[in-house]
Amino acid sequence: MTSIITVVLSVLGSIIVAYISNNKKEERKIQLFEKLSTALSQEKSTKLEVCEYFRLATGLRMNYSDVKSLVDDENSIWLVYFLQKNSGYVQYKDGKLTHTKRFASEKKRKIFLMIESLQHKYMIYTSAGMYILSFIESV
Repeated sequence: MTSIITVVLSVLGSIIVAYISNNKKEERKIQLFEKLSTALSQEKSTKLEVCEYFRLATGLRMNYSDVKSLVDDENSIWLVYFLQKNSGYVQYKDGKLTHTKRFASEKKRKIFLMIESLQHKYMIYTSAGMYILSFIESV
C-alpha cells in the first residue's frame, strides 16, 4: 500500500515540476519578445542585439533587415511557424519566402534517389528474409 502511495506521489510531483518548467519557459519567451520589441523600437539598440533576441525567441537566425520586414508583416506568426517547421528548405530573404534546392544538379538528385531506392529495397528484402528464417526456425 505504501509503495502505491509513493508511486502516486512521485508521479504527481513530476507532473507539477513539468508544469512549472513549461510555465517558466513560456514566461522566458514572452520576456524575450518584449525585449525584441523594445530593441526594434529604440534607435540606440544595435542590429546584433535585435538579431540575437529574435534568434533566442524563435530559434531562427536572420539578418536585421529580414527580421524587421518579418516583424512588420501581418502574417509574421505564420511565417515564423512555417520557417521553424521547414528550416533548411525554406528561407526568408528580402521580404520573400524562397525555397532552397537540396541538390545542385539533376544528376545528383537522380543518383541520390537511386541510392535511396536501393536502400529501401535492401531493407524490405532483408526484413522479409529474416521473417521467413524465423518462421522456418520456429516450425
